[in-house]
Amino acid sequence: MQHSEVRCALKIIGVEQGRILDVFFPAKGVIGLLIHRSYQQALEEKLSVGKIAVKTDFDPIAPANLMDRKYESLTLEERAIEARRIYQDRIFRACLQMPRTHLGFAIMRYLSTDLDATDHHRLDASYLEQFQKERPNPRSNSTSPPSQTSGAVAQLFSSQSGRSMDTAE
Repeated sequence: MQHSEVRCALKIIGVEQGRILDVFFPAKGVIGLLIHRSYQQALEEKLSVGKIAVKTDFDPIAPANLMDRKYESLTLEERAIEARRIYQDRIFRACLQMPRTHLGFAIMRYLSTDLDATDHHRLDASYLEQFQKERPNPRSNSTSPPSQTSGAVAQLFSSQSGRSMDTAE
């Protein structure tokens, strides 16, 4: 399934496309949606109406997500480190590609500073630093509190079982 197909399917069930910040595929048969925290409940309701079950137990940094044979020789610990790096790189790239720098910055700041250290969506602080180097934010000196832009980091659903949906938060 391609990004455009996912967006088209979501549009059919009434999901506002402007609320979907990014579509990604973190594991085989799983589709992730980067959304603003305030849209999570409305999205879950639309998915429910569309008969798409929300996943609540998906871990984007689980070693089991690495299906490529090049990771077979790694130990479980090495696979966990690699899965985390891939997830963090994916979110970093998505934020870098956002046309509005302040939005990418808000997401990066939220994920690297506001989430609990044990949250599997948390990014290493080095990603925020790198983002600021590559996409300087004109409002980066602001003293305003961090945004909750990406509180609902990823709404995830399985495309294999037809219409099964999961949430990671």
